[in-house]
Amino acid sequence: MRKSLSVLAAVLAVGLALALGRGDAQTTPSADEQTIRQAIADYAAALTKGDLTAIAAYWTPDAEYTDDSGTTHKGRDAIVALFRKGLAESKGTKYHLRVTSLRFVRPDVALQDGRSDSTAPDGTTDQSKFTVVWVKTQGRWQVSSAHDLPDEATAEEAAQALKGLDWLAGEWVSEDKAAPVTIHCKWTLNKSFLSQEFTLPDKSGPTNVLQWFGYDMAADSLRSWVFDSKGGHAGGLWERDGHSWVGEMEGVLPDGRTGTTRLRIKYVDDNTFIWESTDRVIDEQPVPNTTTKYVRKTAKP
Repeated sequence: MRKSLSVLAAVLAVGLALALGRGDAQTTPSADEQTIRQAIADYAAALTKGDLTAIAAYWTPDAEYTDDSGTTHKGRDAIVALFRKGLAESKGTKYHLRVTSLRFVRPDVALQDGRSDSTAPDGTTDQSKFTVVWVKTQGRWQVSSAHDLPDEATAEEAAQALKGLDWLAGEWVSEDKAAPVTIHCKWTLNKSFLSQEFTLPDKSGPTNVLQWFGYDMAADSLRSWVFDSKGGHAGGLWERDGHSWVGEMEGVLPDGRTGTTRLRIKYVDDNTFIWESTDRVIDEQPVPNTTTKYVRKTAKP
């Protein structure tokens, strides 16, 4: 967990008052999802350390790995031998593995899409895409199959990723009768960005929050930028998870405090969505999770 949470993320979820602690408890990711995500982070750390024993423990004995040249390496021993050579040649390189999609096809099988970011000792960086099949055996999640993928983000891919959020366009209002939040969402700049403007009730006057969604070609991922009328700002990368979009956000509050949160936009139907804010932390202090339901002001027929 990062050291900080943006109040903006909390503001976006349920309004300024809820950012200070009001709101309902929210469902957190399943234990299996959390376990896999932690395993991915630990695996990246093992790669950075060059710890072959730790690396081997994440692969099943009969695992398969297809590298970026299309060559398939079968069996844990062959895969570890490959990594032994590769890590020796790239000693000192730091690795970061990012989840772009994680979905369960069975309780004991999960499919992951991800990105690998590496930084060599001389500062040069490299990025690549990959897919992984995780299997749960005797209570432990391990890699059964992994494939490196071509790493060329195109304008068409970017447009397609943004198109998935097209249903958000329009006018929305939260079902919080005590302090309803309104959202005006529209495409802008030749549909290169999706703009959301939130109006949040407050005793001292409405707070306006502006969030833009766009495609970050360098990160090959959806990204959002957030600004509020009191001077706060935030941002983060997003991934699609089935009918939800998940963003890992961090930012700065108007008073200078910093924070992080995980946001989830959960599509229910064309006229309803759920906005969740979990893992909320402000200046290293946890803040209660929140959730709110939004409905379209003028329902689609």
